[in-house]
Amino acid sequence: KSFTILDSLLTTAKQKTASKRRVTELHKPKKSSRGGSTVPDTSSKNAAGPVNGVLLGRLKTLRMEIARESRKPPFMIFSDATLSDMCARMPKNEAEMLEVNGVGPVKMAAFGGQFLRECVSFQG
Repeated sequence: KSFTILDSLLTTAKQKTASKRRVTELHKPKKSSRGGSTVPDTSSKNAAGPVNGVLLGRLKTLRMEIARESRKPPFMIFSDATLSDMCARMPKNEAEMLEVNGVGPVKMAAFGGQFLRECVSFQG
């Protein structure tokens, strides 16, 4: 009997190890066929159009100020992707601001007005 219990424990341990190995293999990042990253480069352009680097810098500064005041990490205010989309879309009113990826009613009410004013001010 003791041999059967020991054998059972070893089998269970082997299964757990194999299971962990499979999970690890599932999470390995895939490389593209060209050998580079599979993540597209969106640093200088966006689906809505080109990103203005000067405005992006102003929006990031505003985000940092709001983050410090609210004691939240900057990405909780708006992500870099959202700020880039704002720069590309150049919203002029609340309706256009709500079309920006990452801006919904809650974030619009909390922070959107400040970012909208910065975009409108930048446009002159």
